[in-house]
Amino acid sequence: MPILAILLTLLMSLASFANIIFVTPNGSGDFFTIQNAYNASAAGDTILIGPGNYNETILNMNRRLHIIAAGFDVASTIRFTFASGASRSTLEGMKFIQGTNDPLAFSTADSITVRRCMLTNANIWVLMIGPSNGRLYVDDCIFMRTYTAGSGLDLVNVSSGGRTYFRNCLFATYLAANNHNAVDGSTTRTEFHNCTFLGFNDVFNMNCTEPSVFINNLFADWGTASWGTVHPGSVWDYNGATSIAPPGTHSIILPGNPFVNYSDAANFIYGTSDLRIVPASPAFNGGHPDILDLDGSVSDLGIYGGPTPMVDTGAPAYPFAITVATSPATALVGTNVDLNSVGRIGPQY
Repeated sequence: MPILAILLTLLMSLASFANIIFVTPNGSGDFFTIQNAYNASAAGDTILIGPGNYNETILNMNRRLHIIAAGFDVASTIRFTFASGASRSTLEGMKFIQGTNDPLAFSTADSITVRRCMLTNANIWVLMIGPSNGRLYVDDCIFMRTYTAGSGLDLVNVSSGGRTYFRNCLFATYLAANNHNAVDGSTTRTEFHNCTFLGFNDVFNMNCTEPSVFINNLFADWGTASWGTVHPGSVWDYNGATSIAPPGTHSIILPGNPFVNYSDAANFIYGTSDLRIVPASPAFNGGHPDILDLDGSVSDLGIYGGPTPMVDTGAPAYPFAITVATSPATALVGTNVDLNSVGRIGPQY
């Protein structure tokens, strides 16, 4: 195909891109609130949320959107619920501080991706409720509760009938002495890859209809150590824990705290605790031999291991690359040309 025809094809396809809507609380964007941005959006649009506090509840989101926030600088009492029309949406780079409701709930939505979000709560409420029938992909997220009373609580409810996949996620609580769970529910299938669990006993209460999968995970800072309830046919491989050996194959009993900086007494403190693995620990390069860290070594256990390690602060301050450049009317072979481009600068995203 002649180069001019290729350029015209590219420009026509780029011209058909969905809208990008900016939200900032200081008035420099298109809207002051996430709700107004959502109201103005159409399926396939991207909503970019700038740093600031947003005290909003967005219920029954019912269209496919890409919601990209500036990291943990985007915070406040925020609650999102996703209905079926929001299937195939993505949400990333946001801090949810919630005390009276479940921050994220997905009802009948399918194929939702949540990445690099922090969900915190000082109360008894569940931090995330998975889809009733669809799939939920959760990457590089922190689930943390600082509530110090009560029992029988859980951080995440994976709901009945859905499938949920957690990768490089942290589950942390201050309730190690009480019966409660990191993940609860009756999902069809749940998988955990390179996750870290701190401060639990009875970690799971999952009555899944299919076996769950646990690979390269790390468990520490127990109360009375117990795995709780999982499908009896679940696959456990290359997991590490203090106090008791994980089920399955290639399990590692850790002789003590494996982290660069973590206090069992203080529990997890974001910005102070450092959950990278010290080289002297068996959890260092202790993962599945077919799963490699970014440096090419065998994966460490926990959230900083594997090909997509956790990114601190939710998202670095990458600029949003939104450029519109015109190409010359004609171009010879070897000529540099400018093309319209809409995108985001950042590793693997």
